[in-house]
Amino acid sequence: MSANEEMTGTVEAIEQEEPTGELPMRSVPVVVEGLVQVQHVPSRASSSRSFTVSDADPFKIAKQDPRRRHLMLVSTAAFWVDFGTNGQAGTLQSVCALWPANVPMPVTHQDEVWVRSDAGDITVSAVAENWAD
Repeated sequence: MSANEEMTGTVEAIEQEEPTGELPMRSVPVVVEGLVQVQHVPSRASSSRSFTVSDADPFKIAKQDPRRRHLMLVSTAAFWVDFGTNGQAGTLQSVCALWPANVPMPVTHQDEVWVRSDAGDITVSAVAENWAD
């Protein structure tokens, strides 16, 4: 067996799905000896949606989700963005970033995502991909 064959696993071994258990998943102790192959597996689920967001209150675009692989935000108007629970405080502009119009914003972490319009009502679109159903 060649080195490449030794590092190529079955679909079941790569996905390592467990039929039971709650998220977030429990940790598994691992001892690495030698080379380790890292393989990007396709997303299992996706969703897209547009939200009307005002400049009055922060709006939670995405909840914290350990299954989320990728989230893309885009709007035809500038918007303020924050992550985690800071957006709940209502003082979003003091702790976040102003994102420019028509520039896609990739989010690759699993934390909450909050937005607020820079001026008036705007539409913010979100496309999410999850690595698990």
